[in-house]
Formats: sequence, C-alpha cells, structure tokens
Amino acid sequence: MTMLARATLVLAEHRPETVPHAAALMRDHDAVFLEEPPDAFFQQMLRGDLPVEEYVLTLDAEYPAFIHSMCLALRELSVLGIAIYQVEPYLEHLVAIHEFFSSGGSPETLDPHHVQYEVYLAEKQATAALLEFYKTATSGSFEETLESVKRFARVDSRRFLVRDHMRAEALAPMIRRFKKSYIEAGQIHYVLWRMLRQNVGNSVTVRPHFLMGGTVKSLGISRHLYGPGDILTLRYILHPDLPGPMEDLLAARALIYNKLIRKDETVSPNEPSPHIRDELEVIEVVKQLTLKDCADLFYHVRRVTTEEARGFVTQYLKSVSRKAFPCPESNKRGSHGRNKMTPMKPIPFDPLKDLAPIPFESRHVELAKKLKPLGLPWTPHVGCFVWDAEGTIEVSSPFPHNIYFILSLPRFSSIFGSIEAMREKLVWLPTWHQARLLCRKLGLEDKEIAAIWNSNRPLDPGDELQVIYEKLADALRRPPS
Repeated sequence: MTMLARATLVLAEHRPETVPHAAALMRDHDAVFLEEPPDAFFQQMLRGDLPVEEYVLTLDAEYPAFIHSMCLALRELSVLGIAIYQVEPYLEHLVAIHEFFSSGGSPETLDPHHVQYEVYLAEKQATAALLEFYKTATSGSFEETLESVKRFARVDSRRFLVRDHMRAEALAPMIRRFKKSYIEAGQIHYVLWRMLRQNVGNSVTVRPHFLMGGTVKSLGISRHLYGPGDILTLRYILHPDLPGPMEDLLAARALIYNKLIRKDETVSPNEPSPHIRDELEVIEVVKQLTLKDCADLFYHVRRVTTEEARGFVTQYLKSVSRKAFPCPESNKRGSHGRNKMTPMKPIPFDPLKDLAPIPFESRHVELAKKLKPLGLPWTPHVGCFVWDAEGTIEVSSPFPHNIYFILSLPRFSSIFGSIEAMREKLVWLPTWHQARLLCRKLGLEDKEIAAIWNSNRPLDPGDELQVIYEKLADALRRPPS
C-alpha cells in the first residue's frame, strides 16, 4: 500500500530560540520549504562556499541572529540529504518590483494584467495604511488611532490572503514530490493550511503545527502566542465581512501591546525562551485591559520607550489591584528558576583596535554632504553607510559621528517614514568599492582612477577615498554631453 504524502505547515516566528526546535523537526522530513524568496547566494552558503557571516550581510535581515543560527542548522540538514528550497513567490515578485523601480521603471509602466501588478497594489495599499497609522498614532486622538489600526489590519489581511494564495499554488506541485515536507511559515499565515489542502486535494495530507506549542505548555500556560493585533488581522482574514464587538477592544489592546513588547532579538545564557516568556507576559497584561483602560494609557505611552511604557502600565495596573509585569527582581534566577532577559546590545566600534570598513572621518562626511546636492545617484539599500545629520535615529550607532549601516531596510524605512524620506534626510557615504562603481557609472575611466596611485604623493587609505570622492564631485559638476 502506497503511503500518502504528508506536509507539515510549521507556524512560528523568526526568533533564535525557535531554531533548535525547527531543526529537530526538519530532520524528520525529506524536504524543507523556507518562507523566503530565492537568492543568488543561498546555495553557495549551503555548500559551505560562502561563510554564513558573509551571507547574512547580503540579506535585508530584521533578525540576523535567527538567520545566522538557522543557516548553520540548514547546512547540517543539507549534508544529511534533506532537500531545502526557498519558496515565497509574493516576496520574489516584490524584490523584482524594487529592482524594476531601481533601474528606472515606474508604476505606470507595470503591466496591470501581470501578477506583479497585484503584488504592487497590495504593497502600496498596505504601506499607505501603515504610514497613516504611524502619523495618527503620533498626533491623532485615541479614537482616530483605533480606526487607523483597524484600517491597516483590514488592508494587511487582504495582503496576507494574496501572499498565501500565491504560496499555496507554488508549493502544491512541489510537496507532491516528497513523502514528508516541512513548510516554514509565520503564525499569521494560519490560513495557508486551508489553501494548501484545497490545492493538493487528496494527494497530500496537510496539517498545521505550532512549533513552540510544547514550550508554551511547559511554562504552565495553555494558550496560543497570538497578540491582539494578530488576532484582529486573523479575524479579518477568516471572517472579512463579520466585524464583531471585539473589534475595537482588540485594536485598542494592540496599541498598548505594541508599546510593551520587546522588539530586539534577545539572548540569555540561562533562559531558553526569552521571547516567548516576554510575549506571554505582555499578552497576559493587555488582556486585562478594558477599552477605557487603553484610552487612559494611550496618551501616556505613545511617545515613550518600551521600558518606560512597561513601568507606566505596571503602576496603572497596581493602582487598580490588577496583575502587572513581574518586578525586575523576579526576572533573576530565584525559587521559580526565572532568569533576567538581556537584550542584545551593540558593541561600539573601537578605532584603536578595530579595522574600519570606511574612514569615519569628518573630511569624508563633509565631502559626501557636498556630493548629495550635486546629484549623486542613490536609492537607499542594504549595505550602505549613512550619516544621520539630524539625529532622527534614536538608537545610538556603534560607529562614531552618527554614522549608521543599513542592515534592515524596513527598519530604517519605518523610522523615516519612506525610502524617499531616507534619501532626503540621510547622507550616503559610499565605500571604496561603491565609489569605484559610481566612477564607472559617471563615465570616469579606470586609468584616471589609477593615476591616483601613480602620483608621487604617498596616500593612506583615507586619502584614496577622499580623492575618489573629489573626482565624483568633479564628474557631477560637468555639464551633460
């Protein structure tokens, strides 16, 4: 009797603590389908031809520690003969759209009958709703902000439906080829389970699996890891025409939840599940809040840091004799085995012993500042050093002089509001390699650059880049031929 093919839709967030659980489950499958678009360097990394550290730097990784740990695990699985694929057509189309725009294309030239146009519209609408939420949450009333939360959740739910539909169609013929398939997905993609079942029919048995469900139960809690914002979005996904009485309350709790949850990757030598503990604690806190509670808290927490918001909410709940966050002492190892969670903190660059990737000197910053009004072509992207002259970024940089490195484009875009705002407010500091590519783009011949080293003047590395910046400025000043 032929065994029916099986597929496990594994639902979990991208956190370092999930990797050991995911890797163990992946070993029991013949193929792994990752929730990411194909990229040119992935197979090189799997084969060991490209160091994992270098591979992570090529990515727009919001959670680099997770990516690093997962890559190491995937390498081991690949050696065992487990097939590993990157399958996320929506994001693949989105990357292609960004490349199309970067090369001079415009929305008007997109084919309205092509699937990429559907992706473009979904992203455009979701981004517009998100930016409107950011604006309203900063200066609008509580009621206006609630409406913006619900509006974004509705638009985002439609985007997830488009994304999951595309992925289900792409995965269906692939998982039929393997006896056991592991499908990676974020928890918000629960509906992908239904879509996969519709696409494969009776040829494959598909079941959902919450990866960290066992860990949650081991903590003595029998509940899911969905925050109020995710629950609201899932309600719109599953029942788009049935907004219930909980709609406003979920949106209000989501506002407070987003201010309380710790967003940075967290590591702890003694705590194996720091993010899950944090998420469960925040969920337990906000589910006590009424609509009036959220309204009272909103105006106090919307412009403060996460830790300040936690302190304020704790005081508020204690004042009405309700359960608050554990006090700092209870987060240390004690009678209940609890541990203090330590956020990952950047280690500052040390100019005395570290090798600088670019010269962090004022002369280069001033030259780069002059290149900008001359029309230096730049679209913000991963891998760029930038100078935040206005101090818009609140988090301190590990580099001197307010110089930052763009590792996560979405993170920078959310800080400034848009890619165009980044271009306007930041000053790009091209690396030596980027500057050389710009020289070619602006028509400077290689022999002109080579003349820099043929002169009798001794040059240190900083002098070389300064001269190239100066040549770029001269090229930008020339009238077009």
